[in-house]
Amino acid sequence: MLEIYTSNPSELLSAIKRDIKAGKIKTWNVFPDGDFFHSPDQWADQAFFKPVVKETFLELQHNFRPNHSKPASEVYAVYHGRFAEMIFAHFLSKVSSIRMRDARTKS
Repeated sequence: MLEIYTSNPSELLSAIKRDIKAGKIKTWNVFPDGDFFHSPDQWADQAFFKPVVKETFLELQHNFRPNHSKPASEVYAVYHGRFAEMIFAHFLSKVSSIRMRDARTKS
């Protein structure tokens, strides 16, 4: 799970989707339902992030696709690391911090 802390989580989510659709962000895409996936061929069918707007952060819930073929830990690491990298590269001024954690933990 990723937690992206920002003063306006809804605005950040809209900006990410807008920049993906405009082609400014080339390695992420959005499914029609609003979920994000890493678009390079080797990762596209492996997993997706479901965005959830919280009061002080944008939460991205990691989900594996039923047909994922790569080791789960590798997919988890790539998705989390590359999404955080994209956020820092494109939206650094809108973000105060990013927290990565295993969704199975309570804290």
